[in-house]
Amino acid sequence: MKHEYWIAGNLSVPEEKKEELNLHILQLLQLCGIRKLKEMEIGEKTITVVSEPKPDEEGIVRFDYSIFEQKRRQVSIYNENTCELEAADSGLGEFELAMSLIMVLQEVYSEETCYLMYEDKVCDITGYAVIIEQTTGAKLSFPNRVNLWQMLLFFKSEKKYGTISGQNVVEQFPVHYGEERREQILSCWISQVDSVVKPKDVFHGGKQEIKQAAPIQRIYYAYELFQGLLQREEHNKVKAFIKNLVELNLAEREQLAGQKNEFGTLAEISLYEFPACIVAAYGWAAKEEFWNVWFSLEISGCGYQDSRSECENIKEQPENDSVNAKPSKERNVRSGMLLYWMLMRKCEDEFLEFRGDKELALSKGMEMSLKEWKQMYEETRDEEARSIDIESYLAEILLELQEVWNCRYADEKLVEEFMEHTDDLRYQKALLILRKIMDRRKEDRIRISGYVSLLTNRERRFHLLGF
Repeated sequence: MKHEYWIAGNLSVPEEKKEELNLHILQLLQLCGIRKLKEMEIGEKTITVVSEPKPDEEGIVRFDYSIFEQKRRQVSIYNENTCELEAADSGLGEFELAMSLIMVLQEVYSEETCYLMYEDKVCDITGYAVIIEQTTGAKLSFPNRVNLWQMLLFFKSEKKYGTISGQNVVEQFPVHYGEERREQILSCWISQVDSVVKPKDVFHGGKQEIKQAAPIQRIYYAYELFQGLLQREEHNKVKAFIKNLVELNLAEREQLAGQKNEFGTLAEISLYEFPACIVAAYGWAAKEEFWNVWFSLEISGCGYQDSRSECENIKEQPENDSVNAKPSKERNVRSGMLLYWMLMRKCEDEFLEFRGDKELALSKGMEMSLKEWKQMYEETRDEEARSIDIESYLAEILLELQEVWNCRYADEKLVEEFMEHTDDLRYQKALLILRKIMDRRKEDRIRISGYVSLLTNRERRFHLLGF
């Protein structure tokens, strides 16, 4: 099935990292409300419940339900042995968010280069990465994305990714997870400039003054040098020089720059500008398209990646200096909140079963409901509660929640817990209150689901109801 979000490249997770990755993916599935449907027999009725996705004896994790969407899905699979994801459904809902988060983790943990894509473009992963760090505690890095030139070469090396541009790659730089380097950005930009860019002030200095020239002045100067060379030398000889130059390290290029000719001057320029700038200058002079020149040279890897230039942060914002820099407002968001914002919820009324008894951003209406439920529980008479049969009562309520109220399916653990305490007055009271809430016409699906979520969360339930 065609998906809006997908992984480009080869996913290959090292054995020593698989356990850690698998743990984080199970955490994300749980927090994003991705579940597995199953059937239970209660009071002679067949009830559908959900359970948290877990690996079977062969390491296969299956899931087919999204509790926030309240939607059945085709069965999707995550393989803990290969760390591969087979998402049977597509779309832009909560399910797709969870799948995208998993694919970001796959990109992070893969030892081979791969990238999260959206349709035919590179996908921005910054927001996803912040969510993953907040919810799992993982510390992420994106070395393949920080090296923008390497990333662009990956896509240009495959015809099927031909629509990826230098601009698209630069736009998806992982803000907060690395430094934006002038050389990397310039390389991506220059690769898509087909016509000559002439600076306002053309460089006319000598070799010793090249250091003080602006980048575009150096590139234009290289273009002028190539023009002269191509008038006197064979094109193949000039291209052979370029191939050799861009595969040399800094010390070797410094030695070559000692030559007192055009080749030496071009080597001097290479001390300050990356290979893409040298190739672009030649392409302008030879009137050849950049990528035709680059691939015809059969350059090893990315070419040299060392220069004398200071690697300046383009934005010059302190919070972007490194992954350990002062967090931005986005990264300072209370742990868990960003996830629910991205689930497009204004509050956390639907998430009472999550995050133990930690504070949630509840609506005033839900806060009032919690107080009311506590009061109802405390005021329920023992005699009234003891009169109910939990098994038949629970079966009837669960069916009504699904068929009448269109509430999400109850959690298997909640059902099992109540079935293990059929003679416990506390559980009888809690179930009786649920029945009373459902019988009131003023109630809505969110509040009813909220009460069921409260009962599912033992820590929050104990804090409010005392059991």
